[in-house]
Amino acid sequence: MSSFNRLAIALVVALLAGCTLPAQKQEAPPSPPASVQAPVEDRAATPAAPPPEVRLPSEPERALSYFDRLRRMPSAELAREQDAVRQAYAQSRSDFDRMRLAMTYALPNTPLSDEGRALELLEALVRNTRAELHPLAVLLAVFAQEQKRLGANIQTLQQGVQSLQQKLDALRSLERSLIEREGGAARRK
Repeated sequence: MSSFNRLAIALVVALLAGCTLPAQKQEAPPSPPASVQAPVEDRAATPAAPPPEVRLPSEPERALSYFDRLRRMPSAELAREQDAVRQAYAQSRSDFDRMRLAMTYALPNTPLSDEGRALELLEALVRNTRAELHPLAVLLAVFAQEQKRLGANIQTLQQGVQSLQQKLDALRSLERSLIEREGGAARRK
C-alpha cells in the first residue's frame, strides 16, 4: 500500500471520528429512601425508560461505506454500478448521488477510472463548505488530483523509456553493423 493510500485512509478515519460523538450515558436518579418510596401500586404505574435511540448513519458514513463496497466489486459489476449511479444522479441531482458517481470515477486501477470527470463532479461539493459531504469531497478531490498527477508522471516516464529503448536499439544496430564490417575486412586480408 502506497504512502498516499495510507494517508487517505488515515484522513478518512479522522473524518469519521469527527462525524459523531458517542452517546452520553445517563445515570438513573438515586432512588429515595425506603421510608419515602411510593406504595407498590404507584411504582407499577411509573413509565419505563424510553428505548435507546436508533442513530441512522450520516451521509459521509454512508458514502464511505459505499466506497468500501465499490472497491470490492469486479469490473463487470462496477460498470453496471457506475451506469446505475449515473442514472440516479441524472434524476436526483443530489449531493449524495454526485459523491457516489464521483467515487466510481475516482476508483483507482479500474478501466472506468476518469479522475478529470471525478474532479468535475466534486467541484460543487468542494466549493460548498456548508455541505455535509464537503470534508469527504475535499479528501476525494485531493485523492483524484494526486491520482491524475501520478498518471501523468507514469505516462511521461513511459515515453522516456520508449525513447531510451529506441536509442538502445539504434546503438545495437550500429554495433552489429560495425562488427559485420570488421568481420568482412578481416576475411578479405
